Amino acid sequence: MEKKNIDWKKIINAILIVICLISIFAFSNMSGKTSNLSSEKVLEKIVEITNFDKKRDTAEFVKQYNQLFRKIAHSIEYMLLAILLMIFIDKYNVKVLKKFVIVLFICILCSMLDEFHQYFVDSRTASIMDCLIDTVGSLVGIGIYMLVCSIYFLIREVIKMDKERKV
Repeated sequence: MEKKNIDWKKIINAILIVICLISIFAFSNMSGKTSNLSSEKVLEKIVEITNFDKKRDTAEFVKQYNQLFRKIAHSIEYMLLAILLMIFIDKYNVKVLKKFVIVLFICILCSMLDEFHQYFVDSRTASIMDCLIDTVGSLVGIGIYMLVCSIYFLIREVIKMDKERKV
């Protein structure tokens, strides 16, 4: 019987994807009031730590920008999900365009399921705008991943060419 090598990178990446999905749905499972209070506390801490707007009262700042902060956080969740999915699918040597389509489809599907789930949560609603925000976050994540990969391969190629010139 042959001994199979375990690809720990794939396993860890898959676990991170599952954790990301669980966190997305866990945040969505909070009631509207609980979710709002949580984001207000996080934003308040960020403002206190960074001394972002010294001229204005922290509570006033949090009240004014909490909704924007929530949308940005929503987008970041899906950006991370897209990056993790790109890394995972990259292990299977899928062509770039196909990988892009697969990851975007999965992210949009998760976003739609997330919004559908929120429809049934106390004082939450389903929002097409949130799906669009999630999609933008996913596209940014895919773009970041592709940019980093392009830079990595470019640097690798330059190093390879430099070594060939020295020989």
